[in-house]
Amino acid sequence: MRQTYEDKIIYFDCGEEKEIPVKIQFVSNRASREYTELMSKIESFKVKNEEYQKALSDSGELIANRPEGYKIALKANEAKRDRLKDEITEFSNGDIINDRIKLIMMILKQNGHNDEMLQTVEFWDEQVESYEMMRFLLGCMLKDVKEMKSAEKKK
Repeated sequence: MRQTYEDKIIYFDCGEEKEIPVKIQFVSNRASREYTELMSKIESFKVKNEEYQKALSDSGELIANRPEGYKIALKANEAKRDRLKDEITEFSNGDIINDRIKLIMMILKQNGHNDEMLQTVEFWDEQVESYEMMRFLLGCMLKDVKEMKSAEKKK
């Protein structure tokens, strides 16, 4: 049985916190697939960022300790940092945020929330915190999980 997810979109308007109640009854397969792809991109971004931080730390150790051949190692590390920096910049160019916004707008539209404000990129980009968007998406994706677990126990 399909579950209903009720939530409030928290946003800021001229410094004042406001909320819009929403009810989600349907999450399409497309939305689930796009959510999975989005989370994969986010995880990949985290991994690249951790690799970059490690490369920075390694460079610092090489400079501080100056082991034999450190200049060659430092040059190789610099090339690695440059490559990672380029890859991180690709993620930071807005694809992740834009994908998240489009996914939220699609889910809301599929559930009859056609309010003009909720269907504009500017609203999500300028008035809603990233945390709120991820919290909302997670709630939408997990709305039927309890019911599915209950059905499995009954089998």
